[in-house]
Amino acid sequence: MAIPSYLSKFREGDLREAARILLEGNPIPAITGRVCPHFCQQSCNRGDFDESVSVRDIERFLGDYILENDIIKAPETDSGKSVAIVGSGPAGLAAAYYLRMAGHRVVVFERMEEAGGLLTYVIPAYRLPKDVVKRTVKAIENTGVEFKLKVDIGNAITIQDLKEKYDNVFYCYRLLEFGQHRIRW
Repeated sequence: MAIPSYLSKFREGDLREAARILLEGNPIPAITGRVCPHFCQQSCNRGDFDESVSVRDIERFLGDYILENDIIKAPETDSGKSVAIVGSGPAGLAAAYYLRMAGHRVVVFERMEEAGGLLTYVIPAYRLPKDVVKRTVKAIENTGVEFKLKVDIGNAITIQDLKEKYDNVFYCYRLLEFGQHRIRW
């Protein structure tokens, strides 16, 4: 990610350009600015002089700016290709964003009632307010990404169904096995 580039624009006060650069490498900065451990801060060269740059705080600020100012826009061209994404957690949201920006028609399938995966159902609200997840999903949805909720792939729709209907299928869910129990997360 072009951290020096967006930090430079941020320092100059050009928030719109800083946000645009940040989105090239991170489509969900309002989320990662709250939950990512940002190990880069511990190794920041600035620490040799005084203290590390708080990339996390800047990312969070720019992420909120993006959501508040309708920065994420639909692509101007359509590729004619379609992609089904299974799972709407961080990987699914990122894939949906980048694939849509490439002009593809994107449909995200989620078995739960709300999109966001572990962002919605696992990370506690004091760490990641659920409103931030909802606003991020809405911003991605506003680009033309379609979210189909409460659809259990494998039961209601099969993988083969998706392969027949879409040009490509992206799977992003975790299958955990505990003894005889299998949990999709």
